[in-house]
Amino acid sequence: MPTITIHRGTRTIGGSSVEILSGQHRILIDLGSPLMQSGGGEIDPERLENPSVANKILPDIQGLYKDDIPGFDAVFISHSHMDHCGLLNHIHRDIPVYLSAGSLELMRIGQVFYPRSSRVYLDTFRVFEHWQPMKVGPFCVTSYLMDHSGYDASAFLVESENKKIFYTGDFRGHGRKERLLKRLIEHPIQGMNCLLMEGTTLGGQHQAGFANETEVEKGFCHIFKAQEDASFVAAAGSNVDRLVSLYKACRSAGKTLVLDLYTFYLLDRLKEITPGLPPFKGDHIRIFYIKGHAQRIADHLGQDVLYRYRSRKIELDEIATGRCDMVIKLPVHAMTRIARRMIESAPLTRVKLIYAMWQGYLEKETAYSDFCSEFNAELVHIHVSGHAWLDDLKKLAIALNPETLVPIHTLNAKRFNTLFSNVFQAQDGVPFDI
Repeated sequence: MPTITIHRGTRTIGGSSVEILSGQHRILIDLGSPLMQSGGGEIDPERLENPSVANKILPDIQGLYKDDIPGFDAVFISHSHMDHCGLLNHIHRDIPVYLSAGSLELMRIGQVFYPRSSRVYLDTFRVFEHWQPMKVGPFCVTSYLMDHSGYDASAFLVESENKKIFYTGDFRGHGRKERLLKRLIEHPIQGMNCLLMEGTTLGGQHQAGFANETEVEKGFCHIFKAQEDASFVAAAGSNVDRLVSLYKACRSAGKTLVLDLYTFYLLDRLKEITPGLPPFKGDHIRIFYIKGHAQRIADHLGQDVLYRYRSRKIELDEIATGRCDMVIKLPVHAMTRIARRMIESAPLTRVKLIYAMWQGYLEKETAYSDFCSEFNAELVHIHVSGHAWLDDLKKLAIALNPETLVPIHTLNAKRFNTLFSNVFQAQDGVPFDI
């Protein structure tokens, strides 16, 4: 029978890593960089900069790393967030890595703009198609495209020895792809033996006052329509759902959306995978060229990319002149530069800085509060979690009806016992049979 070992994830959010053994064959799902200690404590940044098995940043997994004899048939990556793929550069190059086309493209883009955090050998990676079974040794692995703040994210159905294991990865049912979870619930996989299900939101820390991504878009639009000066937005450039919400809100409010080269290039590349994404002709998206971004594009992608985008380029003076019609989503240092240029001509009037990310990041980064202090800007939090609410967790568990449900990617594993049926509390590094 298959044996599962959760090397990390039973008592923490992030850093997930799950091994499945069948006979003498092994696969690994995710190899993420940890966000916290087991139980939620902070990790020394120096340990993260120098991962090793000894300092416990690398899970102690025999046959996986560069200095070992390769012992895995494959590694599967659910999505491109660092807490699920951030340690891939340590695996043996003879072990194939499978991931979605969107995840691979985001990693490629990351290597251009953020090379220090993206040191991965992408040339050996293999792309899978969602919902198409893949045969790897005795395993049949099928990716299920899921709704998540990470673009093109997967859950995995793993079948071996007449057993079915479903790993949810990170998912939700309130984003722009909510229909994906609804379809899985309405047409569930039958005969499920084990469900490895995330529970990120169970502690309540991820509530932000918005129920879904549609409400986020409406929140943006309400502010943009009423703005008396420029609006500034802090949002993750890789959160594609959030970028679409921002784009649609600007379009509805008749505002110009100012993006950096990284964010625009990302959307432009992903549009080849998802044609419905912006940019579009006549869409009122402009690009503010940041020197470092422009240099990286020139060095790694060629000057032609910069020339192709030059009709969208917007200069500092144009932003300052048309400030009442501008929505500016740039790194905070660039937004600071623009705001300082604006006040040379006139004071900023009732300016808002919209923080569209998890509140926890704001508590660790003072640059946004510094911005608000310098420019007397109101900080407005508009966000919804990239992870499933309890109602959707319950619906999925009921639909799949597993013989065993195992908590993962959560700080509240014990709550599963009172919320769900057939719960088994696994421990990091301890194998269990299915």
